[in-house]
Amino acid sequence: MICPNCKSSVPDNSPVCPECGQNLRSFMKDVPISADINTGNPWSQTISQPLPRVIPTNMVFAIIGTLLFSPCGIVAVINAAKVSLLIQAGHIEEARKASKNAVYWSLAAVLVGLAVMVFFPTALKDMMASMPGK
Repeated sequence: MICPNCKSSVPDNSPVCPECGQNLRSFMKDVPISADINTGNPWSQTISQPLPRVIPTNMVFAIIGTLLFSPCGIVAVINAAKVSLLIQAGHIEEARKASKNAVYWSLAAVLVGLAVMVFFPTALKDMMASMPGK
């Protein structure tokens, strides 16, 4: 590789020019992401694909859903707990799917829980009014 600043010859994997100190990272095709554990060489690993966006676990929403309607909320919490484990295992698509499922089940739990809170007191009042002896 040739340094674009001083035109001297530079080793291919060198991050800076040894002659002028020019940063050569921006001129390289592959940018390193971390040091190799075995050799300590920061240029041994390169990015082969773009880094994934952050995938939310939606655990707070799942817990709120569990408080309002536990059958759906428990499924939401299970899916939310899977997200971090799947990301650590490198299963990004499965983590996205678990995150979406956590949202769907949380939403179902919240909607059913709110519906029960709104309609159950009214239904209970009507049942008590129709009982004999009142």
